[in-house]
Amino acid sequence: MSDASVCHLASLPDELLVAIASELRIERGFLNDTDAEERRVSNNAITTRSLSALVLTCRKFNAIATPLFYQCVIRPPQTRSRNLLFRTLINNPALGQHVHYLELDEDNRYMPDPRKEFQGLDAVKLGRLMLRAKWLIWSPDSTEPVVDIGNTIYSTSGSIESEYTKRQRKAVYANPLDLLVFMMDNLQEAALPARLSSHLSFRHTEHDKLRRVWLGNAKRPSERTCRVPIVLSGTEGNLSVYLRGYPITANPRMAISPFLGEHEPRTLAPMTEMVLSIYEGNPEYMDILLAECASLERFSIRWFWTDLPVQDFPVDLPSLRESLCQVQDSLTHLTIDPSESAWRVGMDEIVPSMGSLRNFKALKYLEVTEIVLWDDDESADPPPLSAILPPSLETLLIIKTEWDDDIGDALYQLGVDIPAFFPHLQTVECTWRPAPEPVAEELMKLFKASGVDLQLSIEDDIDSHASGS
Repeated sequence: MSDASVCHLASLPDELLVAIASELRIERGFLNDTDAEERRVSNNAITTRSLSALVLTCRKFNAIATPLFYQCVIRPPQTRSRNLLFRTLINNPALGQHVHYLELDEDNRYMPDPRKEFQGLDAVKLGRLMLRAKWLIWSPDSTEPVVDIGNTIYSTSGSIESEYTKRQRKAVYANPLDLLVFMMDNLQEAALPARLSSHLSFRHTEHDKLRRVWLGNAKRPSERTCRVPIVLSGTEGNLSVYLRGYPITANPRMAISPFLGEHEPRTLAPMTEMVLSIYEGNPEYMDILLAECASLERFSIRWFWTDLPVQDFPVDLPSLRESLCQVQDSLTHLTIDPSESAWRVGMDEIVPSMGSLRNFKALKYLEVTEIVLWDDDESADPPPLSAILPPSLETLLIIKTEWDDDIGDALYQLGVDIPAFFPHLQTVECTWRPAPEPVAEELMKLFKASGVDLQLSIEDDIDSHASGS
């Protein structure tokens, strides 16, 4: 290394410079764990500063690093920084084409005063830019999109109004996110404070590319569990779903707004993935929510414990199955975990299972707890898995389930039925609690004979440990 010579960055090959810049990646989306979220924010800040330094290093690196630098816009913290960002994007709209990810926190949800924020900007230039934008963001008080800058309102029809009323002051354009989004035609993902979602009113066009939205609050994790209005179409009824910073993925269009009303066109949002973490699940809301997702491919729902008062909605697995039947032809991945539910169940109460999934002919991946497959009625024999699971299944994960003779018998019967009922099955996993070694070895041998990988935890031989000591 002592003989190594110093070289100029500009003399390095483009491929090497691209590789260097590409190693600086932003971690997208809020995390539920507070410590992990703090590390994510800290690491992202370091990465952003590093990309900024590369942009300023030399012309060659500037051309390579600039698209990566603008690919993720993260928490512009100060009013001055936001103003500079707006000015940069307005004066050089091509930079906005690089943005794929936008992240805002609670501190910059609103501008203190839009008139001061945009003082000195070319309002006409900004207005025309917004009118040409691929994204349309509609005012909650009007059926016509408007651009609100200072004392002038630019409407899509070209008319100009000079009256700056209280209603217009509350228009969605008093929100920094809306103004940023207008200049980000290729925005794919956004991480927003949950409260901010109630101020958005997206009405997308065929050019839209938004795929994923994280709702949460990184600074106050307790506020990540909040009631967020989610509207998947132009209906007036709002769906209150409990989210915890998990992504809701839409492809290609999604609307988030409590403002969309009777004037909005009714368009189903063809969502492909929905991930919910809830502490209570109203079966009626679930039914309505899934009714809006005609092409849903992935659905995950997990209950979690909370000290907040709940309305005693039970973990109604049969009703959830009926709701999911609306997407049975498209659903490929299904995860259901009610193990942490706060629902109080009486000692003599029988919790019914979900029932048969045989009609879910596209289902490939199933991750469930024991109660989803079999109810807890000890007086009745549980049905074999071949009677309740579809032949299309490739992966079965039985999670958070105690090992007992019933589980062993069910897996043995499944192993026997594989050749006749499950031609596509590749993996079965039940590892939460260990199985006795002789039983585990017999089951794995049975599954292996059908070409299926059975993954089990194996119980330690306590006697051998005792004798060895």
